[in-house]
Amino acid sequence: MDNAAERTSYLRFYEGDEDNFFENFSVWSIDHEGSQKSLLLNYPQNNNPLTGTSEHIVPSRDALPNLSQPYFHMATLSPEDGIRVIYSIILETKNRITFQLTKESCSIDEKNLIILVIESKFLHPYVFRAILMNLYNHLSATNLNIEDELELYLHPAIDQSILENKLYIAPFDICPAAEIGRFHQFIFSLLKPSQILNILLHLLTGTSIFVTSIDTTQLCVGCFSLLSLLYPIKWPNLFISTLPKNYVETANSPFPFIIGVPFKLLMHKEMKGISIDNLVNLDFGTLITSPNPKIGQKMIVLIQKVSDMISEELTFYKNCCAFPAYRIQLLLWEFIHGVLLISAKMADVNLNDSDLKTNLAKTLLDSKISKYHKKDSVEQYIYESDVVGMFSDHIIRGFEKYIPDDFFSVLNSKGMRDLMIFMQQQKFKK
Repeated sequence: MDNAAERTSYLRFYEGDEDNFFENFSVWSIDHEGSQKSLLLNYPQNNNPLTGTSEHIVPSRDALPNLSQPYFHMATLSPEDGIRVIYSIILETKNRITFQLTKESCSIDEKNLIILVIESKFLHPYVFRAILMNLYNHLSATNLNIEDELELYLHPAIDQSILENKLYIAPFDICPAAEIGRFHQFIFSLLKPSQILNILLHLLTGTSIFVTSIDTTQLCVGCFSLLSLLYPIKWPNLFISTLPKNYVETANSPFPFIIGVPFKLLMHKEMKGISIDNLVNLDFGTLITSPNPKIGQKMIVLIQKVSDMISEELTFYKNCCAFPAYRIQLLLWEFIHGVLLISAKMADVNLNDSDLKTNLAKTLLDSKISKYHKKDSVEQYIYESDVVGMFSDHIIRGFEKYIPDDFFSVLNSKGMRDLMIFMQQQKFKK
C-alpha cells in the first residue's frame, strides 16, 4: 500500500531513496506549427521516453508561444507504474548544434525548433528548469556531450543523516519544504488569502476545478500550486496541468479533477459544451465558484479568521521582501484541521488528546455523522470526499510516512487552540 500510494502521488519529492533523480532525457525536433514532433536522441539510450510524452512536451499549436526566449513547460503522465512529471524547454537554435552520446549523435541546424525534455517521478520544477536552462546555456558550444552534462544530475550524491538529507555535488535544494514554499509564494502573489482558502476548501471536498492562464508555464505552476495547498494530503483524482486540445473531452469527466486550460483553448469552440463550475483565472486573480457545496456560517467565519492571520504574515513579506513560507504553511494546516474538526462536529474537543488524529480520522469515515449535516453543505461534501476519505484511511492504517510531524503537531499548538477558542466564542444560528 505504501508503494502504491507513493507511485500515485503528484507531490512526490526526491529524498535520496532512489538511484536516479530522473529517468530519461530526450531531444525532440518540432515544426514551427507545433504539430509534427520527432525524437532525435534520448539518454540513457536503453531507456526510451514514455508512451504519451510526445503529446505533453509542448502546448497545443494554438498556445505555442513566441520563442524568442526559451520556454519552460510542465505536464504529467500516469503510466501503470506511477505518475511522472514531464519537464521541457522549447527553443529555437541559434547555431548548428551536435548532441553527442558514446554511441550516437545528432546534429541540428540553426533556426530550428527543438525541445529538451526530462521525465522524472519527482516534483522539483525549479530544479529541473535550472537543469534544462544549464543545458540551454551550453548550446552555444558546437558539440554538447550529454553524458558529461547530465551525469551529476542523474545520480546525485546523498548523505543521509539522522537530522537531514544533504545533497552533495548537484547545485540545487531538494528539500520538499522548499518546493512547497515556492508554490505557496507563487499562488499568494496572484490571489487573495480568502480566495486561496476557498480553493483549498473546494479541494478538500473533492470538487472539480479548472485553472486558466494565457501563459502555459504559469498555468502549469498554478495547477501544482493548488496541489501544494493540500500538502501533505494527496489528491487522488484526475490532474492535468495543461490540457492538450485533442484531450478536451477529458474536461467532461464525471470524476473530480484539477485541469489547467490555456486561455486560448478555454475560449475555443471545443470548450463550449464543457460545464465550468469552478474556475481560477491566474492572469486576473479571480475565482468563480459554483453554488454547491454551500459554505455555511461557520466555514465563512473560519475562512475570514485564517485569511486575516495570513494577511498579517503577508504584510511582513511586503515590508521585508521575505516570503514567510513556514508560517503560511502552519496557518494552512490550522485551516485544514479547523475544517475537518468542524465537519466532524469535534470543534470543542480536547486538542491535547494523544488519540485525537485517530479519533478524528475514524469520525470522518463514519457515514452516520453525514446525515446530521445539511444537504449540499461543505460538511456533507467533506464526508463524501475521497480526498479526506483516503487521508483518514491512511491515518487509521498507520500509513503516515509521507506526513511531516509538524502537520499533526499543529493540532495542539497555541495557534490552533486560539483558533478553535475563537470559533467556539462565535454565535451561530442553528
